[in-house]
Amino acid sequence: METIHFKGGSETDNLLNMILNMYWGNINSRKAPDIEGKYFESLKLLNLLKARGMENQDRYDKLTLVINNIHTLFKNPKIIEMIQSKSISKGDFFRKYQEELFGDHKRKYSMADLYNQGLIARESGNHESKKISYKEFTSKTENEYRDSEGNIIRITPLGDLTFEEFNGVRSFVTKYRVQREFEKNYFVEDIVFSSIDINRMDDEEYRQSVLEELLSENNIKLSGCEGYIGEIIKDVKQDEDDLSFSEKRSSDGYRYRLNNNYSLSYDAATVSAVIDYENMNKDKTYTNNKDNNRRDSEKADYDR
Repeated sequence: METIHFKGGSETDNLLNMILNMYWGNINSRKAPDIEGKYFESLKLLNLLKARGMENQDRYDKLTLVINNIHTLFKNPKIIEMIQSKSISKGDFFRKYQEELFGDHKRKYSMADLYNQGLIARESGNHESKKISYKEFTSKTENEYRDSEGNIIRITPLGDLTFEEFNGVRSFVTKYRVQREFEKNYFVEDIVFSSIDINRMDDEEYRQSVLEELLSENNIKLSGCEGYIGEIIKDVKQDEDDLSFSEKRSSDGYRYRLNNNYSLSYDAATVSAVIDYENMNKDKTYTNNKDNNRRDSEKADYDR
């Protein structure tokens, strides 16, 4: 079984790998795994490590939290089924659930550094304006799905943002209203830009990638791209070194592999177009407010 490397040095590596292997082996070898027994064994191992000289209380508390998180994950029936059916490796499990285990971000979230003010073409007669336009859909269809936890997610396409790159290539990205259920009948609404293939949502792998990663709270809230959240692309794995839940970065974009067939992708040109569009709207709003304030001031002077 592959060794996972954790933050905290070799002792932490040895302890947490022993605990992961203990849970993993127990679930693989038994129809009714002894999850609670493994939890108490894990705490005994941690206390043995402390008795041998772990003086840092913060480190002890952090490891206790990690063990509790490991236990919470491994007692989930869906996780047990995933391991027993051998649909995920230990390495993939660690990369996929790194946030749940450690509270650390499993990947880069902010994509604002992909912005390049020179990527989007400027209007010939007005160099202050970019070749970007938005068209609202006359008909808006709400599409409803459920994520792996049974929560409702509603996706409504609102319109298309069309833009031209500096080299003449024309592209578009769609604006959506996304409503995510956090508690029964309690929804959080976000307006995002992406490219979601509604016709492909019957494909379980694609649908899961959209609902669990593209529309995850962290991807929406932390992207830093004025509402652009990337897209799920068809990306068939060609190389054994191209691990699931691994990242590739370049000046042109970002890719995070989700499974053997799909990745989350951010395109630098689309990042730039959406940020430019939102900035243009802010400038228009500021100008309009300034003009309105000036007219109000002139009218007040006239009335006096």
